[in-house]
Amino acid sequence: MRISRKRKEPDNKDNKQLIDTDPEMTEMLELEDKKFELEVFQITLHLIVPVTMLWIANQTEWFDDYMIQNKKELWTLEKEDQYQDPKEFRERIQKIQEEKLLQVAGRAS
Repeated sequence: MRISRKRKEPDNKDNKQLIDTDPEMTEMLELEDKKFELEVFQITLHLIVPVTMLWIANQTEWFDDYMIQNKKELWTLEKEDQYQDPKEFRERIQKIQEEKLLQVAGRAS
């Protein structure tokens, strides 16, 4: 048969008196509290920043007008003659290719 001994747990009053009387202990506890608050702040920042960035990026209504305006500015043609008929363009490219082939054939012979 085992006999168990109970530990004597210190009273809270004793601990409180010890903390109140020892300035190093109070300073240490204050630093631990500040470290904990700082860690909580860091964790919230690490969670909030990416979530808000994703949320903002998914708000397409905010960027629609801006993107449409930029596309119009970047891709508008200044003159009407810049619009080309695809058939004319193909014909011009074919002529250039034929000229290059004739030049190569003329050099070879």
